Amino acid sequence: MIDAGALRRQDGSWTVAGDARMSVPDTVQGVVTARIDRLQREEKATLLEASVLGKDFWAGALAFLTGQPPGSLASVLQTLLVKDFLVERDRSRLEGQREFTFTHLIIRDAAYQMLPKARRAEQHRAFATWLEQTLQDRAEGFAELLAHHWLQTARLAKEVGRSDQWTDIAPKALHYTLAAARKAARVYANEQAVVHFQTARDLAETLQADADRIAAIEGLADVYALQAQWEDASRLYQEALTYHLQKGDEVRQARVQSRIGSTFSGVFDFRQALPHIQSAIQKLEGQQAEAELASVYIQMARTQAYTGNFRDAEQYAGTGLQLADQLHLLPLAGEAHSVLALIGFLQTGGPPDAFTRSIEIAEQLSDIPRAISSHNGKAASHAYRGEYREALAATERALTLARESNNRPRLALSLYKLGEFQVLTGEWKMAETSLQQYLVMSEAAGTWAENARGLLAFIHGDLELAINAMAKAIAMSERQRNISNLGVVADWTGFFHLRKGRYEQARRMLAGYIDQFTGLGMFWPAYLHPLAAEVAIASGDLHAAAEHCRQAGSYRHLDLKPAQARLHKAVGLLHAAGRSLNESITSLRAACDLYADIGQPYDQALCLEALAQTYLGQDGSGATESASKLLHEATTIYLRLGADVEVRRLQESSVVK
Repeated sequence: MIDAGALRRQDGSWTVAGDARMSVPDTVQGVVTARIDRLQREEKATLLEASVLGKDFWAGALAFLTGQPPGSLASVLQTLLVKDFLVERDRSRLEGQREFTFTHLIIRDAAYQMLPKARRAEQHRAFATWLEQTLQDRAEGFAELLAHHWLQTARLAKEVGRSDQWTDIAPKALHYTLAAARKAARVYANEQAVVHFQTARDLAETLQADADRIAAIEGLADVYALQAQWEDASRLYQEALTYHLQKGDEVRQARVQSRIGSTFSGVFDFRQALPHIQSAIQKLEGQQAEAELASVYIQMARTQAYTGNFRDAEQYAGTGLQLADQLHLLPLAGEAHSVLALIGFLQTGGPPDAFTRSIEIAEQLSDIPRAISSHNGKAASHAYRGEYREALAATERALTLARESNNRPRLALSLYKLGEFQVLTGEWKMAETSLQQYLVMSEAAGTWAENARGLLAFIHGDLELAINAMAKAIAMSERQRNISNLGVVADWTGFFHLRKGRYEQARRMLAGYIDQFTGLGMFWPAYLHPLAAEVAIASGDLHAAAEHCRQAGSYRHLDLKPAQARLHKAVGLLHAAGRSLNESITSLRAACDLYADIGQPYDQALCLEALAQTYLGQDGSGATESASKLLHEATTIYLRLGADVEVRRLQESSVVK
């Protein structure tokens, strides 16, 4: 009505001019089409041609399509701005080019539908050609836009019966679609990457361009792996591997087998990952492919580290790093530093700073998966040293990066680790949220699902359920040869058995894993020996308890404060069992203070209980009063944690009464 002059602005209000009775289209599309039809011939023609370019377009491209002189085109564009069909952007994506956008997408769509298909095909091709000529060697940076226009050109050419043109145009569409897919994958725009790779695969199949079809399949598999769609990724990798086997291309065979290994490593199933990685190495060692070989060496190093083969892991990592440095491959050098830090962590529990170099390289290169992995490694190293504030900060950083990059496997791992650390630091409500969030998405990384269920059962006071869940976690870790998680679940399971009073089960299990981890040269015996000492004391075997304490003392140089606190507690309990009460009080007080310093309140409360029991073994009312204060302090901690089972246990005990 405004365009037709039936509705006018006058003195700050709208007035009806003349006969207001007029036909109004039934749909918004009809209204927009009617507005376009009322434009002057040159204005309408310009708007329709602009619609081919997309919602956003450049004046130079429109001039190329229409053949209009710059002055004439500028005048028409100004009119379309005034009539509210277009808006000029403040900043253009192309330097020296005025950039415009349609006021509403529906205007662009309506204008586009008014153009004949044959004209659309011609103009899509013309714009793609202009953009290639304008950008030259920068064309890949606009791959998605070029892919769209060449695809539209190819599709419309086929629809209007110009098959000869389709044959010429489709390879260009395929080239830019693959480029757009890879660009989207690099910035973790996973949904866009999937669409582009699928389009490229289908187009390559139609063109019988097998090499491009396999490239699209491999790219699609990479994105699926990033999204934890392991079965889809593995199926596509196998299809690519079959093709490369038929072609006899051993380098590409090795590359795909390495990626198949990664799909198993992604779910921490190192037993199945190893043969694929080993096969890749065997194929590459006879080829002139040093960059690929360096990458697979480092992949093998990480896998060997997680299975506890530290000597082999160090050799592979060292060789891979040497090759990466020789070839000036900074991303691979960063990965090698990450693996070497992991090896050091699994052996000694640290130091956290060993991960710093790999984090710096990863963030410098925007290698988000590697940065996430290194931040999580640094977090674990801080945690086992009792540096929980730093551990939580590193985990939060990993979570942020995982969310930003939509990396589901690493997001799942980071949520689990956050929940585990929150259990240790007494943030049980937050831990419950983190662990539940992990379980919701555990299909992305199910390795820690039973760990999470066990920890949730523990904070809810159901030790029986916690033990059963951890037994399943142990079985999975053994089956996968995941030595890093095996240490975690063995430690929790031993602790749960002790709390449940199942001393013989705890003794047998801890003895087996102490021998295994000692043989591998890992740090876990520093934690397990004091736990085994507590079990032995509870069973009345003071000689075995003393030996466990002695063995634990040999790990003091590692500076693992939670393990040191455990040892202080075990020594205190051993003194108490031998009636050396003053020595017991000293050691137990040291354990309480250390747990308080590092922020591990549940274990602090258990130590306070043990200290109270030691005071009760002394004569005099002062000892009873001290014990009562300690038990009150322990109860306060349990209340703050929400450990209702522990509160009831203390309230029902004869000591508190």
